[in-house]
Amino acid sequence: MNTKSIATKIIAGTMALSQTACKREPIHQITNVTKYPIIERVDSFTKSALNDVDTTFAERIKVDTLEISNKKLNDKNKLVEYLDKNARRSNSEVLVDTRPVYSFGMRYDGKMGYRLRMENFYEPKYIPSEMAGVMQNKVYTNKSEDKFFVPVTYYGIRNPKAEK
Repeated sequence: MNTKSIATKIIAGTMALSQTACKREPIHQITNVTKYPIIERVDSFTKSALNDVDTTFAERIKVDTLEISNKKLNDKNKLVEYLDKNARRSNSEVLVDTRPVYSFGMRYDGKMGYRLRMENFYEPKYIPSEMAGVMQNKVYTNKSEDKFFVPVTYYGIRNPKAEK
């Protein structure tokens, strides 16, 4: 066997392994089941003032699933910061303007030269300081019931600079 065939078999084996190992597990809702203490903790967090966001001017950006544990629910302020950080991470940039920009530099003959080039300017689609994540009062689990998932909705206010 040469090294090329060995490498091909290794790559093929890894691709086959990753396709079977990375299948998403089916989840089912367990919010009404009271045998899990995490349900009460999620319920108390979703009803607290930390999870309350004024959505009158905000627009729903996306709904995501967060894997949650009792350890994450211990410090509620860190959880709120984590939700807001994830909301800001989902903020995309929009092309606002294309303008000519002058570039200066030395030429090969020792004289100063310049060149005109077009440059794109981007702005975030939503105002970064006005983005927030809100945890919903639903808890899901996988088949083996060792992982818990909570749906999170991200909200944001549109950036007026990004709209033409």
